[in-house]
Formats: sequence, structure tokens, C-alpha cells
Amino acid sequence: MGDFGFLSGLLDKVQSHSTVIGKIWMSVLFLFRIMVLGAGAESVWGDEQSGFICNTQQPGCENVCYDWTFPISHIRFWVLQIIFVSTPTLVYLGHAVHVLHQENKMREQLSSPGGARKMPKYTDENGKVKIKGNLLGSYLTQLIVKIIIEAAFIIGQYYLYGFIMVPMFPCSEAPCPFTVECYMSRPTEKTIFIIFMLVVACVSLFLNFIEVFYLICTRKPFKFKRSETMGEWGFLSSLLDKVQSHSTVIGKVWLSVLFIFRIMILGAGAEKVWGDEQSNMICNTKQPGCKNVCYDQAFPISHIRFWVLQIIFVSTPTLIYLGHVLHVIHREDKIREYMKTHSRTEKLPKYSDDKGHVKIKGDLLGNYMTSIFFRILLEVAFIVGQYYLYGFVMVPRVVCTRVPCPFTVECYMSRPTEKTIFILFMLVVSCISVLLNVVEIFYLACTRSCRRKSKTTAATAIAVHPRLNGDSLMKSEKLSLYDSSHSTA
Repeated sequence: MGDFGFLSGLLDKVQSHSTVIGKIWMSVLFLFRIMVLGAGAESVWGDEQSGFICNTQQPGCENVCYDWTFPISHIRFWVLQIIFVSTPTLVYLGHAVHVLHQENKMREQLSSPGGARKMPKYTDENGKVKIKGNLLGSYLTQLIVKIIIEAAFIIGQYYLYGFIMVPMFPCSEAPCPFTVECYMSRPTEKTIFIIFMLVVACVSLFLNFIEVFYLICTRKPFKFKRSETMGEWGFLSSLLDKVQSHSTVIGKVWLSVLFIFRIMILGAGAEKVWGDEQSNMICNTKQPGCKNVCYDQAFPISHIRFWVLQIIFVSTPTLIYLGHVLHVIHREDKIREYMKTHSRTEKLPKYSDDKGHVKIKGDLLGNYMTSIFFRILLEVAFIVGQYYLYGFVMVPRVVCTRVPCPFTVECYMSRPTEKTIFILFMLVVSCISVLLNVVEIFYLACTRSCRRKSKTTAATAIAVHPRLNGDSLMKSEKLSLYDSSHSTA
């Protein structure tokens, strides 16, 4: 897979000219397609043809059988899908940039004496953009084209391969001397990623449909925002970094644990340990395909890819909370702008101040606690899933009786002790993450109860105080009247 940096940089610019649903679509594209493709799926298919084994020694038979089974690799197919699906959005970006350039020229002519008197239609002096007129037509057109391309690729994938990677393919293409049986490497792990990418494609399709209906119903202005570029983990890291300023102290510790002890260790150490996992697994048989099916039985999904999915899924509730926070800040900034031009307003900013600091209370508190609950559930689910898939110790010997193995074979893993150390390390970090989430829930519950107590105390003080003030005022009024009557007498 090539570098997606240039494409990511262009798509980042489109976010400034998109709706809220369009920004969610971009996040799905970056987080669940480009990142999973680069960090997980690509390494699964890295050995696809070399691990494709047929039960014949006929020269060229494996090559033609592989070409007949996979006219294009899944990875290259998904790369083309991402590029083709992104192309309409990039065409819309070109249109939007052209319109902005035209309207900036109009403003320059308006400021000069004797210039043209044509007024800008899509932007104002503060850089706000309205998706209307030609821009709205262009935006809707690219959405419809994206829907057609996405659906075409989903149907194309079904007719090319189906949605399940079968472990054995019969092949009778020339020059094979008979109908040979060819065995794929890691069929279960590949099936998991195929289904995952299919679900993400369907989610993308669904978001495009929702955005079309959203645009038909509403047309709102949007602000230009500066986006950051994305590395392999850079995009996720930049998003989670924004969450820190809207989290509690314990939430910031949780994010530090996620960055330092999970993402960094996964990229810097664990990935290299598992780089030779299937090629260095040795079985005491030369039967073609036996090693592949035994590895697939022992490891339906690699530890590395499992941990990549764990990090992405555990981070998702936090990103949803971030979206809610940014929406609240944007809405309250609008209220402040309205207050500057109008003396009276029904609503006042409730959650944020002028500097963008947010108070976690009300709906934000509910959303924050919900995100923590989901993080706990996902974390526990992945820990339990890891236990049932592999256990927490990498055994050096795997026993296998699957077809086409001629007998009960024994397969030996490479670096089992080193892999066990990393498995236990990642398990401990997961448990620390769960503990921090539980502590944060109790911290938020205690803070909320303290606030309620302080409010009730203040309310009782306000209820008692006015009576005392009223009595003292009546007494002082009586004394002043008495003094004035005596002075006149």
C-alpha cells in the first residue's frame, strides 16, 4: 500500500467545507479505513501469494491458481475503493476553493474605488461559508456519486471473492496436471478484516444517504477550521489530544496510558516481535497446506491486529464525546456573537467560557460518563475475547489435527517467551485502563454529589436570609420614622 499522506492532507481541507455528517464520514474514512488498512490489514495480506500452497510441484500451477482465485488482491482492491470514493469529494474541494478565490477577488474590487459592485454570495468577511446554490448542487452531486461508487465496490467485492475467505480452493487451470487443492494462509483472520471493511463501507454508504436528506432539509453556514495531517497513528493521536483539555485529571492519566503504554509500545516493540509469526512456525510434516490451516486454528486473528482493533474501538466513545463537546462550544460561541449585537437574549452560555474552557456538567456530564461506561465494556470484552482466543501465555507447541494434515501434527512457535512478556504487558495495561475508568466514574459521582450538597446549602441560606433582612429593614424604617416625628415636634 502506498502512502496516504497526500490524500489525507487534501481530505483534511474538505472538512472545513462539509456538514457535520460529512465530518463524521471523514473520520470514518480516516480512522476505520485508512488507518486499519495501514496498521492491520496490510500486514495480514503481506504473505498472500507466498503462503498460497497447492498440493502439486508442477511449475507455474500455484501462480495461475492464485491469479484465477484472486484477480486483484483485497488490499489493492480496498486502496482503489478509498481513492475512487474520495475522488468526488476532491472534485468538490476544487470547486469550493475556486469559489472562495473568486469571492476574495470580488472583495478586493469592492474595496478599490470604481471597482465592480458584485457582492460575494457564498462567504462573508469572517470566513463563513454557506453551502447553497451551485456549491450545494456540487456537494449533493459528489454525495450521489460517492453512493454509486461505494455500492459498486461492495457488489464488485461480492462477485470477485464473496465476503468469507475459504481456506481451500480447488483449481484445474493449465498447467496443473489435475484438479489441485490450494490452501490460503490465515483465512479466518482475513475473513475478520473482510467483514470489518464491509461493515465500514456500509456505514459510509449509510452516512452519505443521511447527509443527502440532511442537506435537503437544512442549509447552515460553517466556519473554516485548520486541520492536522495524519500519520499511521497521528490522526487518532491528534483527536485524542484535543480530548485532554475537556477531560478530568483521571481522564488525562488514562489518555497518557493509552498513548505511552499502548500505541507507542505496539508500534515500537510488539509489532517487530510478531513480524515473523507465520513464516517461523514450524510443523513436523511437509504436507502442503497443513502449516497454513494449523496456524489459522491457533491464531484466528494475530495479536497485533487484535490490539490495533482494541485501541480503535476503546477510543471511539471518547471521540464521540469530543464531537459533542465541539458541537456545544460552537453553539455557545454563536450565542456569544448574538449577545454582542442584541441587548436581550433568552439563552446564555452554560457549559463554556470565552476562552473555550468547558465545565463537565449537565448533558456533557451524562455524555462523558456514558463514554466511560462504554470504554469499560469494550475493554472488558476485549480482555475476555483475548482469553478465549489465545489465553494469556504463548505456548511454544501447538497440536493440530485439521485437514489436510495426515496425522496429529505438532507445530512450534518462534519467540514464545518474548511474546508472552508482551501479552502480559498489554494485559496489565488493559487492566490499568479499566481501573482508571472505574475510578473516574466514582470521582465524577462524588464531585456531582458534593455540588448538589453545596447547592442545597446555598438555597437554604438564601431562603433564611431574606426574612432576617426584611425584619431588620422594618425595624430600621420604624426607628427612622420615630426619630423624624420627634425632630419635627
